Amino acid sequence: MFFLLLVSIIAPALEELAFRGFFVLKKWFLIIPIALTLLFSFKSNFPLFLILIYLATYFLFFYLYQRKASTVYKVTFILLNSLLFALIHYSLKDLLILDSYFMILIQFGAGLILVWITINFGLMKSILIHGVFNLLVTLPLIIPIINFSDQEVNVIENDVYIIKWQEASSFKIQKNYRISKYSFEGKNITVKQFFEMYDVPALDKFNDVVKWKGKDFLRYNINVKVKDTSSSIIESYIPILYELETRELIEIENKLIDGP
Repeated sequence: MFFLLLVSIIAPALEELAFRGFFVLKKWFLIIPIALTLLFSFKSNFPLFLILIYLATYFLFFYLYQRKASTVYKVTFILLNSLLFALIHYSLKDLLILDSYFMILIQFGAGLILVWITINFGLMKSILIHGVFNLLVTLPLIIPIINFSDQEVNVIENDVYIIKWQEASSFKIQKNYRISKYSFEGKNITVKQFFEMYDVPALDKFNDVVKWKGKDFLRYNINVKVKDTSSSIIESYIPILYELETRELIEIENKLIDGP
């Protein structure tokens, strides 16, 4: 749920303040878009020298825009503003991928529309429209993975491990876990977080055989225990977790991983 709050309220507000805030044209207010633009720019994944060149050009044309110079300068700043808004969502590597330019063009166009809304109707209207747009785009992705916690406890057991899992409510944000050499207990965590936190033997090999199906936001209560700590096959006998498209968490197969 925090993700929904982030994409529909927090991110739109910060982005509108950073980019369309320049068109409010109140001197006392300009410190906000200037500071946020610098923050977004320097946190982007572009080389520093490109960031500095772009920002120098950007602020030069903003100065000319403020001075009510010719229409050419005003249009240029609006274009630079919308382009910067689009580019901060990407990295230099993305520019090497042809498919990226379609999305960049869409976000560039969205930036132009939001500038027009800000100039004609005010910054609050652009924040509202930006937030509604993000919400409409995100909801189809979020609704299928919001779960209300199935109370069924699932158990898979073999000679080495016993694994129990249960769905956790998506409305709970706080997660916690306990790890020991031969056990793991995690509450309200994703399967990905489980992989990252549970340092089982041969973890690298374990990660190599995991198959993902894109349900990164689903959260579960997971308990793993090693049954026989004296077993000589712990180092090589690793359970493989497959994430399913159903509401069940995982299907586990036992597979003997060959040693190096």
